[in-house]
Amino acid sequence: MERQPKETANDRNDRAIRSAAKWYKKNLEINQDDVEVNERVQVVLLTNDKDNAEKAREDGNNTFTSKSLESGRNSFMNHEMLSLYEYL
Repeated sequence: MERQPKETANDRNDRAIRSAAKWYKKNLEINQDDVEVNERVQVVLLTNDKDNAEKAREDGNNTFTSKSLESGRNSFMNHEMLSLYEYL
């Protein structure tokens, strides 16, 4: 992915990460048609950059900050996600 005019290297990297998350989400959804909705793999983008998180949400990505994971205030949060977070 090439840098856009006047785009910083960090902004280009953030855009590439958002693009990769979106790609994984799309391609994992294709292969989960026969899986129960509550058991499907979810792609989550973890970032503490507010601008990056906002853009990721606009792209349709499930996005969290480490602070939101710790507080458990997100509606997306479920038992499996908490278990994964505790494992990390």
